[in-house]
Amino acid sequence: LVRGNADTVAVDEESAKGRFGWFQKDKIFLPYIFRNTNEKYVCVRLFERCLLREFLETLPLHVMSYPTIRSYPLTDPEKALLNEINAEHTDSTFGEEPFTSEDRLVTLKDAKEFFKFLELCYKKLIVRKKITGDRCGFLRMDDSE
Repeated sequence: LVRGNADTVAVDEESAKGRFGWFQKDKIFLPYIFRNTNEKYVCVRLFERCLLREFLETLPLHVMSYPTIRSYPLTDPEKALLNEINAEHTDSTFGEEPFTSEDRLVTLKDAKEFFKFLELCYKKLIVRKKITGDRCGFLRMDDSE
């Protein structure tokens, strides 16, 4: 529970009301849900499956493990809402597997920042793209991973 201005509000109150939105990255749309009234959160499973797949398959494992992002388990209303979104709004585009308490949420802001980080790593390590004015890169020491 989170202390509101006048009273105590459940962290997942907006999910219980069925409130959600969509964000777009390139041609991919993913749902986000609200916590604490207006904070946007995205399901890690959907984010990884729909947006990070190429990065996860090609980047070295240690690149993905470098950043630490706080995640949160789904509450019952959040599970129900994500299952409803998948079944009724996307014709199960996100798969037949139901969302459970094993699934995790991260803030949409953190997810977007992680995507930018992986995109940069991909351009530098895999594509080896150099951009005029680049002020960053990677240095391999002692030829080790």
